[in-house]
Amino acid sequence: MAKVQIKSEKLTPFGGIFSIMEQFDSMLSPIIDQTLGQRCSSIIGYQYSEIIRSLMSVYFCGGSCVEDVTSHL
Repeated sequence: MAKVQIKSEKLTPFGGIFSIMEQFDSMLSPIIDQTLGQRCSSIIGYQYSEIIRSLMSVYFCGGSCVEDVTSHL
């Protein structure tokens, strides 16, 4: 039988975001980058898949607009 431990650590509702983002990186990210192409020719800068990933994470974490990135993430 497993023992139950009471912890005082703060729990957050963002525990599932990591598995969702892993699935995004493995499945959707390559499709987005192939479809939309390279955003910039150099290594410095963000690709389209990284921008979409950031926007998705705002909404998955409870944000309702892009400006919520400062309060929800």
